[in-house]
Amino acid sequence: MKRLVLPIASLLSASGLFGVQGAYAGATYSTDFENFALGSNTTTAPLVGAVDGWRGNGTSGTVGGTVDAEIVELSSGNQVFRISNGIGTSGNYDFTHPATPTIDAAGESSLTGDTIDTFNFSFDFMSAFDGEQDGLQIDVTPFEGGTASRQGIVRIQDGGTDGFRVGWWEVNSGFNFLTLGTGLDRNVWHNLSVSMIFNDGPSNDVVTLTLNGASTTSTSWEQYYSTAGTPQPALAPVDSVIFRVPTACSSLGTCNNVADNGVYFDNFTQSSSSSAVPVPPTLTLIGLGLAGLGYSLRKKS
Repeated sequence: MKRLVLPIASLLSASGLFGVQGAYAGATYSTDFENFALGSNTTTAPLVGAVDGWRGNGTSGTVGGTVDAEIVELSSGNQVFRISNGIGTSGNYDFTHPATPTIDAAGESSLTGDTIDTFNFSFDFMSAFDGEQDGLQIDVTPFEGGTASRQGIVRIQDGGTDGFRVGWWEVNSGFNFLTLGTGLDRNVWHNLSVSMIFNDGPSNDVVTLTLNGASTTSTSWEQYYSTAGTPQPALAPVDSVIFRVPTACSSLGTCNNVADNGVYFDNFTQSSSSSAVPVPPTLTLIGLGLAGLGYSLRKKS
């Protein structure tokens, strides 16, 4: 069943009119894929293109292959996005990999120049095949569109007789695979939500990953960017999500049942915001004026 999804929107909100700390919702994008065209996306359509703002990453370089991905209809009025690593790909962050529209970038203030420090995304997923898919592996990565800079990787893979396995590649004194769940039933929908807060300063970002209601706390990749041998954009911001095929299944297993199957995704949403922003002085003055007017009216009555 489809959940209610929101259109693209940019919003300003304040929690009060009297100088109380408020929140800025930089932007929100959601889709249930109902407005996408059905069909294959192994070359340039429909996802790597202008449909609903989805795109290829656009990073320059040689394209090493195509992606086995498409929009399919599971039942009347229920379209989903399917992707697998059943065919060879470049494995890079290039335009062969579907990516969501960019929204206001979230990151440390020294990099973004503003106070947008929070990036959230969530989606539903399930297996596109009711049995084992040997060698299945898909990455869902928060990143900066048009670059290879990312702040973590959600990896979904088939664990064989153990069902689906989901984890998060974090950087904490080196790369570490944090297991979020194993033995997940292939034949039911699961939900994953990720909340990333990029705090100013070193080694203090907070990432909360919630799989089917169970939350785990982790970190971003800021340690990697601050210690990498080759200088990278410091503390890379995040403005979108890329669905990436890291490695063809042929190099991971026997590829049984992977091509034309893989993983279904639905009800995707992403947003950026500021965790706390002072209400602008003009709003405070308006609030004080309204308060004074109310007091005056009460006295007259």
